[in-house]
Amino acid sequence: MELEKLDQMVLDYKESRKHYEALSKDSKEAHKVYKQKEYELLQALEENGKSKYFLDGVGTVTKVDRLSVPTPKDMDSKKALFRYLIKEGGEELLYAYATVNSQALNKFYNDTKEEKGLDHEIPGLEAPIVNTQLRFKGA
Repeated sequence: MELEKLDQMVLDYKESRKHYEALSKDSKEAHKVYKQKEYELLQALEENGKSKYFLDGVGTVTKVDRLSVPTPKDMDSKKALFRYLIKEGGEELLYAYATVNSQALNKFYNDTKEEKGLDHEIPGLEAPIVNTQLRFKGA
């Protein structure tokens, strides 16, 4: 490949990245506006004592409440939850709800490989996948 073509590919990459970042910024701003409008509409429904509102030719908005519990943050809370899951449904239930944080797992994997060597196997893990990425540092 000629170096001029490689030069052009780098320029094209830089421009497409710049375009993507601009669209991403616009998307984030549009999401903020959307969430503000949603908040204002929920407030207006509440003030008017309505949980549902129909606007002819447009549609219906409905206030929906959903419960959400935060995940346990400290070790004692995690242990208590895990004991409860095992008591209620055995290990099957525990394994259905206990998840592994991908970033924490990758840190553990890399630390273990550094400490014990590249040939050390970790039960339950498949072979690592190499994700090749391009880093760009502008001039």
